[in-house]
Amino acid sequence: MSIDSHIHLFKKTHLAIPTARHRPQYDAAFSAIGSLAAQEGVEKFVLVQTSFMGTDNSHLLAHLHQFPTQFRGVFILDKSTSRDELRELKSQGVVGIRLNLFQTNLHDSLSDEHIKLIDRCSLEGLSIGLHDDATRLIGILDRIEGRASRLVIDHFGRPESLAMAQDDPVYDQLLERMVRDNSYVKISAPYRSPNMNPEFAYQKLRRVLGEEKLLWASDWPWTQSENYLTYKHWVNPFTHASHTDDKPQRSLADRLANNSKLFYEFD
Repeated sequence: MSIDSHIHLFKKTHLAIPTARHRPQYDAAFSAIGSLAAQEGVEKFVLVQTSFMGTDNSHLLAHLHQFPTQFRGVFILDKSTSRDELRELKSQGVVGIRLNLFQTNLHDSLSDEHIKLIDRCSLEGLSIGLHDDATRLIGILDRIEGRASRLVIDHFGRPESLAMAQDDPVYDQLLERMVRDNSYVKISAPYRSPNMNPEFAYQKLRRVLGEEKLLWASDWPWTQSENYLTYKHWVNPFTHASHTDDKPQRSLADRLANNSKLFYEFD
């Protein structure tokens, strides 16, 4: 059984926050992906709140209530969320929060109050997910200063702005910082960093951080890139990455499944 550690569910009728970068004009329902994922051996999922819905996590919470063993939740929360509220969310299957900092003013999106929220989340055992470009992530990690006891970086660290991500010294510095902070990294959404060679980057992350720090995810439904991606391809994108003569080949999703099981508390 494999675990997809990053999918989005939403309805086009959901109200978007004023600062939304994109608002999809379709529904992303689990019924559209569940059977396709099951065909590839993926049966459990981490539901990650979309940026355009902001802190209204009610749609995901309803899924957590309906299928408590199949789903875990990563929410976007208001910076004033209390420890009591965090405990209540955790009892309902929420295992982390996401700081979607991409293209935001960090003075506002990573304020002192957000840092205090990170402190409260860490005290409650909730993970902190970071989404931003690689060129800003080192400064963000400096700002957090090791407060997040369980930290995960989205989408390879999103080296979108680097000319050649796999060879860029800034990316190397980011990986070194990830090691220092004991960070996990999601092997997901390579299409968001078109200059990156995803297999090379995966092997580099595996070598520097260790395979136990890597989480596989589809990033379904691939907003703004829906028309040319398939679920089946990303389950095992590197067809020879794990092949040996004496062992059957395992998909990338299967190889990294136990990491997600432990990190996102599927038990």
